[in-house]
Amino acid sequence: MNHFKNLKSAETKRMWYFFLAFLVSGIVGVAVGLSLVWVLDWGLEPGPYFYSTAGKIFSTSIAVFVAFFIGRKLTALVGETVKLSCPICHHATLEEQHTLQCQPVKYECKHCRSVYRDGNLVGK
Repeated sequence: MNHFKNLKSAETKRMWYFFLAFLVSGIVGVAVGLSLVWVLDWGLEPGPYFYSTAGKIFSTSIAVFVAFFIGRKLTALVGETVKLSCPICHHATLEEQHTLQCQPVKYECKHCRSVYRDGNLVGK
């Protein structure tokens, strides 16, 4: 029974790493956007409103792109490094089966065909 608790704690740890990856990518995106707004507004004279607005739109689009790119790379890194192992056969990885959002996530071991939902063994 302790192995199934370890599966639930490993799943929770993995979700926290995903959260931290998105949080870091958001913070970096906001920092890039604010620095671009500051750089673009610093060099302009106080009169042209159009250039200021275009600079803000440009810097916002660059910030969104940077946040998306960094979030995607960090998510792939977490997916590759933090893997769940099967508590029964100790095979290296469990594959996530996507279900509805209102249901807990299902994981399946391709080696022994065990299915886990919410840290509990559902079927074999």
